[in-house]
Amino acid sequence: MEAAISLSMAHENLVATYTYMLKPLVQQPPSAEDGAADGGGSPGRSVGPDGVTVADGGADAHKLYIVQELCNGGSLGQALARGMAGSVRSGGSGRLLALRLALDVARGVAHVHACRIVHGDLKPDNVLLVVAAVDGDNQHAEATAPCPGPASLSTTPASASAQDPAFPALTAKVADFGLSLPLPEDATHQSTRYQGTPARAAPEVAAYGRLSTRSDAWSYGTMLIEFFYGCTFEDIAALYANFLEGSFDANGTLDTRGQYRRLCTLLLQDMFTTPEHAYTLLTASCLAPEPHDRPTFGTIVRRLEGILGWAERQAAVQAAGQAAH
Repeated sequence: MEAAISLSMAHENLVATYTYMLKPLVQQPPSAEDGAADGGGSPGRSVGPDGVTVADGGADAHKLYIVQELCNGGSLGQALARGMAGSVRSGGSGRLLALRLALDVARGVAHVHACRIVHGDLKPDNVLLVVAAVDGDNQHAEATAPCPGPASLSTTPASASAQDPAFPALTAKVADFGLSLPLPEDATHQSTRYQGTPARAAPEVAAYGRLSTRSDAWSYGTMLIEFFYGCTFEDIAALYANFLEGSFDANGTLDTRGQYRRLCTLLLQDMFTTPEHAYTLLTASCLAPEPHDRPTFGTIVRRLEGILGWAERQAAVQAAGQAAH
Protein backbone atom coordinates (compact mmCIF):
# COMPACT_ATOMS: atom_id res chain seq x y z
CA MET A 1 0.00 0.00 0.00
CA GLU A 2 2.77 2.46 0.92
CA ALA A 3 4.60 1.95 -2.38
CA ALA A 4 1.40 2.29 -4.42
CA ILE A 5 0.36 5.46 -2.60
CA SER A 6 3.82 7.03 -2.89
CA LEU A 7 4.08 6.27 -6.62
CA SER A 8 0.61 7.69 -7.29
CA MET A 9 1.60 11.23 -6.30
CA ALA A 10 4.14 13.78 -7.48
CA HIS A 11 4.58 17.24 -6.00
CA GLU A 12 7.52 19.47 -5.13
CA ASN A 13 6.60 19.23 -1.42
CA LEU A 14 6.37 15.43 -1.37
CA VAL A 15 9.38 13.12 -1.28
CA ALA A 16 9.55 11.62 -4.77
CA THR A 17 9.31 7.84 -5.08
CA TYR A 18 11.07 6.28 -8.07
CA THR A 19 10.52 2.55 -7.77
CA TYR A 20 10.15 -0.29 -5.30
CA MET A 21 11.17 -3.92 -4.89
CA LEU A 22 9.70 -6.84 -2.96
CA LYS A 23 12.34 -9.27 -1.72
CA PRO A 24 11.21 -12.76 -0.61
CA LEU A 25 12.62 -13.65 2.80
CA VAL A 26 13.07 -16.76 4.94
CA GLN A 27 13.53 -16.58 8.67
CA GLN A 28 16.20 -19.22 9.20
CA PRO A 29 19.79 -18.20 8.37
CA PRO A 30 21.93 -20.38 6.08
CA SER A 31 23.86 -23.16 7.82
CA ALA A 32 27.63 -23.08 8.22
CA GLU A 33 27.96 -26.04 5.86
CA ASP A 34 25.99 -24.24 3.18
CA GLY A 35 28.32 -21.30 3.02
CA ALA A 36 31.63 -22.76 4.13
CA ALA A 37 32.72 -24.03 0.73
CA ASP A 38 32.26 -20.87 -1.31
CA GLY A 39 31.76 -18.15 1.30
CA GLY A 40 28.14 -17.60 0.18
CA GLY A 41 24.71 -18.73 1.29
CA SER A 42 22.97 -21.98 0.71
CA PRO A 43 21.73 -23.04 -2.75
CA GLY A 44 18.68 -21.03 -3.72
CA ARG A 45 19.40 -18.39 -1.08
CA SER A 46 21.47 -15.25 -0.69
CA VAL A 47 21.99 -12.70 2.03
CA GLY A 48 20.12 -9.43 1.56
CA PRO A 49 21.46 -5.93 2.28
CA ASP A 50 20.19 -6.03 5.86
CA GLY A 51 21.62 -9.46 6.63
CA VAL A 52 18.29 -11.25 6.21
CA THR A 53 18.34 -14.38 4.07
CA VAL A 54 16.66 -13.91 0.72
CA ALA A 55 14.98 -16.96 -0.78
CA ASP A 56 14.61 -17.77 -4.46
CA GLY A 57 11.38 -19.62 -3.70
CA GLY A 58 9.16 -20.69 -0.84
CA ALA A 59 9.56 -17.41 1.07
CA ASP A 60 8.06 -17.04 4.53
CA ALA A 61 7.62 -13.27 4.06
CA HIS A 62 8.60 -10.37 1.85
CA LYS A 63 10.50 -7.17 2.58
CA LEU A 64 9.61 -3.94 0.78
CA TYR A 65 12.38 -1.68 -0.51
CA ILE A 66 11.33 1.79 -1.73
CA VAL A 67 13.70 3.94 -3.77
CA GLN A 68 13.11 7.65 -3.10
CA GLU A 69 14.85 10.95 -3.72
CA LEU A 70 17.71 11.96 -1.47
CA CYS A 71 16.78 14.64 1.05
CA ASN A 72 20.08 15.99 2.30
CA GLY A 73 18.79 18.09 5.21
CA GLY A 74 17.57 15.35 7.54
CA SER A 75 14.11 15.50 9.06
CA LEU A 76 12.11 18.48 10.22
CA GLY A 77 12.01 16.83 13.65
CA GLN A 78 15.80 16.93 13.83
CA ALA A 79 15.86 20.57 12.73
CA LEU A 80 13.31 21.54 15.39
CA ALA A 81 15.20 19.65 18.09
CA ARG A 82 18.33 21.62 17.18
CA GLY A 83 16.56 24.97 16.93
CA MET A 84 17.28 25.18 13.20
CA ALA A 85 13.73 25.39 11.78
CA GLY A 86 13.08 28.99 12.74
CA SER A 87 10.43 30.32 15.12
CA VAL A 88 7.39 32.46 14.39
CA ARG A 89 7.54 33.92 17.88
CA SER A 90 11.15 35.08 17.51
CA GLY A 91 10.35 37.37 14.59
CA GLY A 92 12.79 38.40 11.89
CA SER A 93 14.51 35.76 9.77
CA GLY A 94 13.47 32.96 12.11
CA ARG A 95 9.82 33.90 11.64
CA LEU A 96 10.14 33.83 7.86
CA LEU A 97 11.91 30.48 7.84
CA ALA A 98 9.29 28.85 10.08
CA LEU A 99 6.43 30.23 7.98
CA ARG A 100 8.00 29.06 4.72
CA LEU A 101 8.53 25.55 6.04
CA ALA A 102 5.00 25.45 7.46
CA LEU A 103 3.65 26.45 4.06
CA ASP A 104 5.76 23.80 2.32
CA VAL A 105 4.22 21.12 4.53
CA ALA A 106 0.70 22.44 4.03
CA ARG A 107 1.10 22.45 0.24
CA GLY A 108 2.37 18.90 0.29
CA VAL A 109 -0.53 17.65 2.40
CA ALA A 110 -3.02 19.62 0.27
CA HIS A 111 -1.86 17.60 -2.72
CA VAL A 112 -2.10 14.34 -0.78
CA HIS A 113 -5.70 15.18 0.10
CA ALA A 114 -6.46 16.16 -3.51
CA CYS A 115 -5.52 12.56 -4.33
CA ARG A 116 -8.13 11.41 -1.75
CA ILE A 117 -5.49 10.06 0.61
CA VAL A 118 -5.25 10.62 4.36
CA HIS A 119 -1.66 10.78 5.58
CA GLY A 120 -2.51 9.35 9.01
CA ASP A 121 0.76 10.12 10.81
CA LEU A 122 1.66 13.72 10.09
CA LYS A 123 4.54 14.89 12.29
CA PRO A 124 7.97 16.52 11.89
CA ASP A 125 9.78 13.18 11.79
CA ASN A 126 7.79 12.38 8.65
CA VAL A 127 8.83 15.58 6.89
CA LEU A 128 12.25 15.68 5.22
CA LEU A 129 14.30 18.72 4.27
CA VAL A 130 16.27 19.54 1.14
CA VAL A 131 19.05 22.10 1.43
CA ALA A 132 19.70 24.16 -1.68
CA ALA A 133 22.99 23.66 -3.45
CA VAL A 134 25.55 26.47 -3.46
CA ASP A 135 24.57 27.48 -6.99
CA GLY A 136 20.99 28.00 -5.84
CA ASP A 137 19.61 24.77 -7.25
CA ASN A 138 17.18 23.60 -4.61
CA GLN A 139 16.85 20.16 -6.16
CA HIS A 140 13.09 20.29 -6.74
CA ALA A 141 11.83 17.50 -8.93
CA GLU A 142 10.33 18.63 -12.20
CA ALA A 143 7.36 16.35 -11.80
CA THR A 144 3.81 16.89 -12.86
CA ALA A 145 1.07 16.10 -10.38
CA PRO A 146 -1.03 13.11 -11.47
CA CYS A 147 -3.77 13.91 -8.95
CA PRO A 148 -6.06 16.90 -9.46
CA GLY A 149 -5.41 19.71 -7.02
CA PRO A 150 -7.27 22.93 -6.28
CA ALA A 151 -6.48 25.37 -9.04
CA SER A 152 -6.03 28.17 -6.51
CA LEU A 153 -3.11 26.46 -4.79
CA SER A 154 0.25 27.87 -5.78
CA THR A 155 2.79 25.31 -6.98
CA THR A 156 5.78 27.49 -6.12
CA PRO A 157 7.45 26.11 -2.98
CA ALA A 158 7.32 28.55 -0.09
CA SER A 159 11.03 28.23 0.51
CA ALA A 160 11.71 29.29 -3.07
CA SER A 161 10.53 32.81 -2.25
CA ALA A 162 12.97 35.51 -1.29
CA GLN A 163 15.44 33.96 1.11
CA ASP A 164 17.21 35.64 3.99
CA PRO A 165 20.96 35.06 3.71
CA ALA A 166 21.10 34.31 7.45
CA PHE A 167 19.37 30.97 6.84
CA PRO A 168 19.92 28.16 4.35
CA ALA A 169 17.37 27.70 1.56
CA LEU A 170 15.36 24.77 2.91
CA THR A 171 12.45 22.99 1.29
CA ALA A 172 10.19 20.74 3.33
CA LYS A 173 8.82 17.55 1.77
CA VAL A 174 6.16 15.30 3.30
CA ALA A 175 7.20 11.65 3.51
CA ASP A 176 6.32 8.25 5.01
CA PHE A 177 2.94 7.02 3.79
CA GLY A 178 3.14 3.72 5.65
CA LEU A 179 -0.01 4.50 7.67
CA SER A 180 -1.83 6.38 4.93
CA LEU A 181 -5.27 5.33 3.72
CA PRO A 182 -7.14 6.06 0.49
CA LEU A 183 -10.61 7.54 0.91
CA PRO A 184 -13.34 5.90 -1.18
CA GLU A 185 -15.46 8.21 -3.30
CA ASP A 186 -17.95 10.21 -1.20
CA ALA A 187 -16.40 8.93 2.05
CA THR A 188 -15.42 11.48 4.70
CA HIS A 189 -13.31 9.19 6.87
CA GLN A 190 -11.92 5.69 7.34
CA SER A 191 -12.40 3.80 10.59
CA THR A 192 -9.39 1.73 11.56
CA ARG A 193 -7.24 0.77 14.49
CA TYR A 194 -4.96 3.76 14.96
CA GLN A 195 -1.26 2.94 14.89
CA GLY A 196 0.19 6.43 14.59
CA THR A 197 1.67 8.82 17.13
CA PRO A 198 -0.55 9.44 20.21
CA ALA A 199 0.66 13.03 20.66
CA ARG A 200 -0.60 13.86 17.15
CA ALA A 201 -3.92 12.01 17.27
CA ALA A 202 -7.13 14.03 16.90
CA PRO A 203 -9.82 13.36 19.55
CA GLU A 204 -11.98 11.31 17.17
CA VAL A 205 -8.97 9.24 16.15
CA ALA A 206 -7.96 8.51 19.74
CA ALA A 207 -11.54 7.60 20.70
CA TYR A 208 -12.88 5.87 17.58
CA GLY A 209 -10.02 5.42 15.10
CA ARG A 210 -11.71 7.73 12.56
CA LEU A 211 -9.01 8.94 10.19
CA SER A 212 -9.89 11.76 7.82
CA THR A 213 -8.42 14.78 6.12
CA ARG A 214 -9.62 16.78 9.13
CA SER A 215 -7.68 14.53 11.53
CA ASP A 216 -4.60 15.38 9.47
CA ALA A 217 -5.47 19.04 10.13
CA TRP A 218 -5.35 18.37 13.88
CA SER A 219 -1.92 16.78 13.55
CA TYR A 220 -0.78 19.75 11.51
CA GLY A 221 -2.03 22.05 14.28
CA THR A 222 0.51 20.51 16.65
CA MET A 223 3.18 21.22 14.04
CA LEU A 224 2.08 24.86 13.85
CA ILE A 225 2.71 25.05 17.60
CA GLU A 226 6.21 23.68 17.01
CA PHE A 227 6.88 26.22 14.27
CA PHE A 228 5.67 28.97 16.59
CA TYR A 229 8.04 28.11 19.43
CA GLY A 230 10.85 26.66 17.32
CA CYS A 231 11.15 23.36 19.20
CA THR A 232 9.52 19.94 19.25
CA PHE A 233 6.11 19.23 20.75
CA GLU A 234 7.74 16.52 22.85
CA ASP A 235 10.20 19.03 24.35
CA ILE A 236 7.33 21.37 25.16
CA ALA A 237 5.40 18.50 26.75
CA ALA A 238 8.40 17.66 28.92
CA LEU A 239 8.48 21.23 30.24
CA TYR A 240 4.76 21.14 31.08
CA ALA A 241 4.72 17.58 32.47
CA ASN A 242 4.66 18.52 36.15
CA PHE A 243 2.00 21.15 35.62
CA LEU A 244 -0.19 18.68 33.70
CA GLU A 245 0.53 15.87 36.17
CA GLY A 246 1.59 13.75 33.20
CA SER A 247 3.71 10.65 33.28
CA PHE A 248 6.47 9.62 30.90
CA ASP A 249 7.58 6.26 29.62
CA ALA A 250 11.15 5.32 28.77
CA ASN A 251 10.91 7.24 25.50
CA GLY A 252 9.65 10.41 27.16
CA THR A 253 6.12 10.12 25.81
CA LEU A 254 3.41 11.90 27.78
CA ASP A 255 0.49 9.92 29.17
CA THR A 256 -2.43 9.96 26.72
CA ARG A 257 -5.31 10.65 29.15
CA GLY A 258 -6.10 13.98 27.54
CA GLN A 259 -2.87 15.76 28.51
CA TYR A 260 -1.98 16.51 24.89
CA ARG A 261 -5.26 18.35 24.31
CA ARG A 262 -4.85 20.23 27.60
CA LEU A 263 -1.32 21.14 26.57
CA CYS A 264 -2.55 22.50 23.23
CA THR A 265 -5.12 24.63 25.05
CA LEU A 266 -2.48 26.08 27.38
CA LEU A 267 -0.12 26.83 24.52
CA LEU A 268 -2.84 28.50 22.46
CA GLN A 269 -3.60 30.77 25.42
CA ASP A 270 0.05 31.79 25.49
CA MET A 271 0.15 32.27 21.72
CA PHE A 272 -2.85 34.62 21.87
CA THR A 273 -0.87 36.99 24.11
CA THR A 274 1.57 37.63 21.24
CA PRO A 275 1.05 39.84 18.16
CA GLU A 276 0.79 36.74 15.93
CA HIS A 277 -3.03 36.67 16.03
CA ALA A 278 -3.64 35.47 12.47
CA TYR A 279 -1.20 32.60 12.92
CA THR A 280 -2.68 31.68 16.31
CA LEU A 281 -6.23 31.75 14.96
CA LEU A 282 -5.17 29.37 12.19
CA THR A 283 -3.53 27.06 14.73
CA ALA A 284 -6.63 27.13 16.95
CA SER A 285 -8.89 26.30 13.99
CA CYS A 286 -6.76 23.24 13.18
CA LEU A 287 -7.16 22.09 16.79
CA ALA A 288 -10.94 22.53 16.91
CA PRO A 289 -12.56 19.66 18.87
CA GLU A 290 -15.09 18.92 16.10
CA PRO A 291 -13.62 17.69 12.81
CA HIS A 292 -16.02 19.70 10.64
CA ASP A 293 -14.83 22.92 12.32
CA ARG A 294 -11.25 22.40 11.14
CA PRO A 295 -10.11 23.98 7.87
CA THR A 296 -9.24 22.07 4.75
CA PHE A 297 -5.63 22.19 3.67
CA GLY A 298 -6.61 24.35 0.73
CA THR A 299 -7.80 26.94 3.25
CA ILE A 300 -4.70 26.42 5.40
CA VAL A 301 -2.45 27.09 2.39
CA ARG A 302 -4.28 30.29 1.46
CA ARG A 303 -4.21 31.62 5.02
CA LEU A 304 -0.52 30.81 5.43
CA GLU A 305 0.27 32.48 2.11
CA GLY A 306 -1.38 35.63 3.44
CA ILE A 307 0.48 35.44 6.77
CA LEU A 308 3.81 34.83 5.03
CA GLY A 309 3.21 37.64 2.54
CA TRP A 310 2.53 40.07 5.38
CA ALA A 311 5.64 38.90 7.26
CA GLU A 312 7.81 39.31 4.16
CA ARG A 313 6.49 42.84 3.58
CA GLN A 314 7.21 43.73 7.20
CA ALA A 315 10.73 42.33 6.88
CA ALA A 316 11.33 44.34 3.70
CA VAL A 317 10.17 47.57 5.38
CA GLN A 318 12.41 46.93 8.37
CA ALA A 319 15.37 46.15 6.13
CA ALA A 320 14.79 49.37 4.16
CA GLY A 321 14.60 51.36 7.38
CA GLN A 322 17.87 49.89 8.64
CA ALA A 323 19.54 50.58 5.30
CA ALA A 324 18.41 54.21 5.42
CA HIS A 325 20.17 54.67 8.75
